[in-house]
This record gives sequence, C-alpha cells and structure tokens, in this order.
Amino acid sequence: MNEQNQFHYSRIVIAAYRLPFKIVSKKDKVSLVQNSGGFVSAMLALSQKMKNNPDNNLKHKIVWAGTKEVSSEKLSDKNLENSEFDLCPVSIPENINNKYYGGFCNNLIWPLFHYFPSLSVNDNSYFDAYQKANELFCDELIKIIKPNDFIWIHDYQLFLLPYMIRKKIPEAVIGFFLKYSELCHVNGEKKLLMEFWALTLLGFILMIIHNIF
Repeated sequence: MNEQNQFHYSRIVIAAYRLPFKIVSKKDKVSLVQNSGGFVSAMLALSQKMKNNPDNNLKHKIVWAGTKEVSSEKLSDKNLENSEFDLCPVSIPENINNKYYGGFCNNLIWPLFHYFPSLSVNDNSYFDAYQKANELFCDELIKIIKPNDFIWIHDYQLFLLPYMIRKKIPEAVIGFFLKYSELCHVNGEKKLLMEFWALTLLGFILMIIHNIF
C-alpha cells in the first residue's frame, strides 16, 4: 500500500459550528437532512475512501460535533443514526448563540475577514458569549475524545477550542483549518492568536487578489 493511503489515527473527530445534517423535527418525528456545502461533501468523500480501504486502522465513521436545532428531549441515538458520521450534537442556549454566532462571528469576524471593517460591530458581550459557546463545545468533545484520535477543528467559530481541549487532554492531536488569515482589530485578538499555540497542525486558505490593468 502506498504511504499516502495509510492512516495513523484510529478516528477523525471534527468540530464545526454546524453538523453535516440538519436535525429536523416535524410532528414529533426527528429526521436528518444533509447540509449543503463543500466541507460536508469533502468529508463524505473521505469517509467513503476510508470505507473502501479495509486495511487501514482508521474507523470509517467520522465523528462530527456541531450545534443542534432541536431540544435534547427529542433526540436519541436512533434519531442520529446514519451510514457516514457519528454525530455529537452541541446544545447552545439561544441567548448565548445570538451573541456568539449572530454577534461575534457574523457581526464582527465575518466583515473583518471580508475587508468590510465599516460594517463590523464590536461589543464586549459578544466575546463573552463566544467564549461560553466554545466551552460548551469543549464539554461535549471531552466526553467522546479517545487516545489516538485526530481532532480537526474547523473555522473561526471555534478559535478558542484548541487550547480548551489541550488543557483537558495535553496529549491530544489537534488540527485547525481557517479559510481566512486576517485577525486584526478583533476584540479578544491577542487571546485568539494565543490559542494557536495549542495546535499540532494549522492550515489556512489565503486569498490573493491581483489587479490586472
């Protein structure tokens, strides 16, 4: 077998703001509807590749932690069963999520990362909610992380999570993927940057724009 096809971890554990499926509740029945997007499609392809390679030690079902949109009372292991992912729903209260995702992520970080600083809104309460939401992710992940897992944290919604996990599990292998690299003028900027020291692997996509005359 080629070296590039060998996997050296027992599981991949993803943490992203959203689960790969929407958890839809209708008439007291809960069902899963696949989310759109390139990240989910890429992970589905990776899962399929792992299933088709029985010689590796990597469990083919990727573990995926993300926010859920229905109450815990309506969820069960049976509701979450699917052929590709082991789902780990994270519950974030609405009042926190409004300031975490709607506030810090969408009103502050998103405009700055897209070079619209005049549209950004900086509020100290946003960062407090952001920190609390990352703690809720950490609490759920600590319950499921096992030795020899590779933990993949995805994007700016979870900047604080690597260090939180590192404090709880010092030997964890943690990667972080960020589509953007502009962190200036973010409230809590120094704290966000310090979290990168907790990483085993850090990946960026850098956008370079050339003016053509």
